[in-house]
Amino acid sequence: MCYNIVMFKHLFFHKLPRIFDKNITPEAQKNAQRWAIKIALVSFIIHLILVFIGVHFESAETIRHLIPPNYLSAIYTPFSIILIYEIFELVIIIPKSLTSFIAKQYEIISLIFIREVFKDMSKLHDLTINQENLEVFHNILYDLLTGIVLFLFVVIFSHINHYRHRIVSNIEVINFINVKKSLSLILGVGLIFLALYSFYDWAYSGYQALSHDQDYYHPIKLVFYKDFFTFMVFVDVFLMILSLIYTRSYDIIFRNAAFGVSTVLIRLSLTSPRPLNQWIALSALGVGIFTVAIFVYYNRIITREEKIEKNL
Repeated sequence: MCYNIVMFKHLFFHKLPRIFDKNITPEAQKNAQRWAIKIALVSFIIHLILVFIGVHFESAETIRHLIPPNYLSAIYTPFSIILIYEIFELVIIIPKSLTSFIAKQYEIISLIFIREVFKDMSKLHDLTINQENLEVFHNILYDLLTGIVLFLFVVIFSHINHYRHRIVSNIEVINFINVKKSLSLILGVGLIFLALYSFYDWAYSGYQALSHDQDYYHPIKLVFYKDFFTFMVFVDVFLMILSLIYTRSYDIIFRNAAFGVSTVLIRLSLTSPRPLNQWIALSALGVGIFTVAIFVYYNRIITREEKIEKNL
């Protein structure tokens, strides 16, 4: 039993963190970003070509079943690739700080709403406001406004977080960071399997639809993001519990718990109908902003009181 505990501690405090440090380097992140941009560009061009074939060639019936006959729908594809890269960055940012991890989640949900704008554009029959396009224009407007407000909330959250008290590095903090590096690696492997499963489920459902001569314009994002942010809920709870080992501070415990609630709200926004999903997403970031603002204010009060006591 003791041997197993020692091996477990060695794995999480030493072996996995070394693997993380060796592979997740700034250079590796830059290379991943370059590849993401290249893949996004190529996928955009391929999507445009497929739409062209589907529109102008009557024999391309399969393509018309899979891809909407609208050139604007091609914008959705590269944006999806960019979002997958953002998910990758979310995973590797875990060891930095919990607030950075939460801020990246907020960035992703804001990008998801902006991507929905391009998805809605693909449903337009033409770029004119008429009765047929009116509902689509409303959806575009609401998603665009939601995305812009979410962007503003991300900026406010990051600005307030800039003033938070920085924890002095010590052996306990280093151990906590090492555990988060191990968690990041495990989550990264899980992310790969989840992405592969989501792609398989999407492709198989598309094959089933085609075999019954049906259109299949189903985006892959629903299963992927829904399941991923479900994982994020448990990751937040795990980090909150783990932080109790290294701190008994009330403000940190409350902040981490509130961040967990914020992640749950993000998860709910991904599967809720319009316009409820927009209000839930805004509420999620609102919780984060108020939490980090109170946290910074609380720490300033405590620091000021400690200085006064020292002077007395």
